Amino acid sequence: MKFFVHPFGVRGEVRFQFGRYRLLLVFLGFLFFVNLACSEQSEKLSVHFVNPDGSKSPAILAETANTDAARSLGLMYRREIGELEGMFFVFPDSQERSFWMKNTYIELDIIFLDDDFRVVSIINRAAPHTVSERKSQSPATYVLEIPGGSAEKWK
Repeated sequence: MKFFVHPFGVRGEVRFQFGRYRLLLVFLGFLFFVNLACSEQSEKLSVHFVNPDGSKSPAILAETANTDAARSLGLMYRREIGELEGMFFVFPDSQERSFWMKNTYIELDIIFLDDDFRVVSIINRAAPHTVSERKSQSPATYVLEIPGGSAEKWK
C-alpha cells in the first residue's frame, strides 16, 4: 500500500507493510472491541416489588441491559454480585424469553415481567455454568436477574 506525503510541496513515499503485524493488529482490534463492549456505562435503576398484601421487597440497584450486546453478556463472567444488586434486561418486544447460565459463576433468580411490570414467572436458584434453558411461562418484556434465593425471601 502506498501513501504519498506532500509536506510543504515535497513528495515522498511511505510504505506500510502490514503482513508482519497482521496478527498483532487483529488482536489489538479484538481488544478494542472487547474494551468498548465492557466499558459501556449502563444506567442503574432502583427496583422493588410490591406484593398483593402491600409489602415491598428491599430496593435492588440494577444495571440495565438494553442493547443486544449488553443483553448477550448479562452477568456472565462476574464472580460476585451484591445482595441487593442485579441486572434489569429491557427487550424491544414482549415474547416468551429463555435464559441460560453458561459462563455465569453465580447462582441467580430470574424474574420475568410483562409490559405492565407484573411478574409472569420466576426461576429460583438457576445453577451456574449450565446451558439448560430457563423459559418464561408467558410473554415477557423485562427480566430481572438477582442473587439466588432472594426472590424466595421476598414473597
